[in-house]
Amino acid sequence: MKFPGRRGCGIDIEQRPTKENPMSLGEKQILNVLMEWRVRLTGVAMSVLRDSHLCEDVYQNLLLKALKGDAVFENERALISWSVVTIRRESIDVVRKRKRELMLLDEDVMDLLDRQLAASPVRDENIRRDALESCLRKLPEKSSAVLHLRYFYGYSCDEVARRSNMSLDAIYKLISRIHLGLKKCITSKLGSGST
Repeated sequence: MKFPGRRGCGIDIEQRPTKENPMSLGEKQILNVLMEWRVRLTGVAMSVLRDSHLCEDVYQNLLLKALKGDAVFENERALISWSVVTIRRESIDVVRKRKRELMLLDEDVMDLLDRQLAASPVRDENIRRDALESCLRKLPEKSSAVLHLRYFYGYSCDEVARRSNMSLDAIYKLISRIHLGLKKCITSKLGSGST
């Protein structure tokens, strides 16, 4: 059977329910349903991707998977449910892949950043770092150990609590108090000019 499609291109579509499930949707029915739901499905992709061209690519991939994949859809509701989940997952995968790609700034922007960096005083950064180091040296041993576990080794708060023989709530409160104390100490040192 010839199905004209939306753009007038002829596509050969046969209605082929499976032998195991003669009531499942055939290729023509799948295509008809997905074409009817096109705007809504690309809307799901748009909510993740924010790029109409990428949304169209993800939608086309969805069509291919639905028509050429091993999935069998007993009814329209099953197809739509599968399609929404699939297009959302595909969209998220595209975002993850694009985040790994190297993003380069325009050369003019890079030049502007270089000039700004060259003009910024390195001395301020050194003073802040010295103040932080001085304040960290003044921490009690227990606080220092908790910060070391959390930020140097990168342990989760759960793991820090376990290793410190403290409750999770106590760790959260301690880290919060440490942060506040460090902020006050650094602000004081920067305000007084002593490190």
